[in-house]
Amino acid sequence: MQTTLTSQTAENLTTLLMRSNYDDLSPETLLAAFQAEGVRSLEDLTQRMTQELQRSDARPQPIPYESLFTTPTPREIVERIEHPVPEVPIVVDGVTYDPQDITRFNGQEIGYIPQNGGSSLLLLTDRSVWAPFVRSAMLARSLASAVERYEYGGFQWNSPPENVQPATFDGPVIIIPPPTEQPIPYWIAYLEHDGLNGDGLWVYSGESRRDLRYVGSWPFQSDWNDQFSSYTRTRGLSMAYEHIHFTGSWIWTGPSSSHTLSLRSFGWNDRISSVINSG
Repeated sequence: MQTTLTSQTAENLTTLLMRSNYDDLSPETLLAAFQAEGVRSLEDLTQRMTQELQRSDARPQPIPYESLFTTPTPREIVERIEHPVPEVPIVVDGVTYDPQDITRFNGQEIGYIPQNGGSSLLLLTDRSVWAPFVRSAMLARSLASAVERYEYGGFQWNSPPENVQPATFDGPVIIIPPPTEQPIPYWIAYLEHDGLNGDGLWVYSGESRRDLRYVGSWPFQSDWNDQFSSYTRTRGLSMAYEHIHFTGSWIWTGPSSSHTLSLRSFGWNDRISSVINSG
């Protein structure tokens, strides 16, 4: 059978299906895409689907508080860490540096905490100091957010503000209250382009994604490893990690009262491989 896909466009079935408008699909293109994925029989298909559906990394997981930061990152991984130069001033362990100087800390796991709405970065280099602090903060935030949702959950009916006057014309009385700002959500969304554009991944309160190479189930699986360029504001305590399984350097992405339109300004464009949201 004549294939209608080049080796490049037949790279994987997921990309073909997710980006197609379906009018351009044909049995030949699907067959070629399956074959490119190593699926050449019904048995191959059922085995592959079973394996992927059972892959726990592809689904949201509870946050592993008990093991978080307890296992050292392998030395060979740490030694390969290179820190891109951020576009904002940096303060490393209380000392102000020029952003270019961040390369002095290559080969170290660093915690990034945006300051003053993202206008600067506080960087922490001592894992023995920040690891227990971050773990305790996440546990505390998980409890606090659960209490907040319990206390303030459900519907709330408000009376019109006292300073709002009804319209003075014949007919029904219409009361128009002033606009109210939407509350900041507990979830966070990471987007693939600057300015909150493109596709993305939503991480809800109490969820973690430990390996962004596998999101969803085959053949509708997405590879979000090293793909994010911006993220939304959130009430949750959320963190993004440089490597899978919450290892390497990390950046505090919430709580945040404003959207972050460019991770490039922090030196984190296309650098995220696992995420956590304590809520």
